[in-house]
Amino acid sequence: GVGDNTTLDALSPVEPVGLGAVRSITPRDAATCAVQTTGDVYCWGDNAYGQLGIGTIGGMALTSTRVTTASGFLGGADEVGLGIEHGCARLGSEVWCWGSNTVGQLGTGTVDAGRPIAARVAGLLAVTRLAVGAYTTCAIDAGDNVYCWGAGDNGELGNGTKNATQAQPALSFTAACD
Repeated sequence: GVGDNTTLDALSPVEPVGLGAVRSITPRDAATCAVQTTGDVYCWGDNAYGQLGIGTIGGMALTSTRVTTASGFLGGADEVGLGIEHGCARLGSEVWCWGSNTVGQLGTGTVDAGRPIAARVAGLLAVTRLAVGAYTTCAIDAGDNVYCWGAGDNGELGNGTKNATQAQPALSFTAACD
């Protein structure tokens, strides 16, 4: 679906139901997430792995649904990114992730089934940018250092290895260039 309460393809633009004014939007494969101008994060589409962050695993959300945390809803977001089975958002200098964690893409320090609600990624300070790949997540801090976690089987962690999984944020390289 395209967020209009149907499972039909749209051949022309449609407005997702209940979304409101949006600061940014990130479509990925069979799901989409958006950050409202208020900083609230909404997602819709396929939820097979909990990648919508709406508190459940499985099924789909046909309309925009607010991302949840253990204590309520995820708010104050500056940006959001979607992988194939997970999502992450930057809230100021923090990163929050949800969904599948089969290759450590949530940055919890473990590899497991994951979680269908957003939780803060520990060990990151002063994050200024976020990038979410298929099964990898990276963040840039105020010192232009790049931290990546998740799948590294094609070298996407930037740490000089492949066929590796990094289950917690690790310094990949310094992004500053002359």
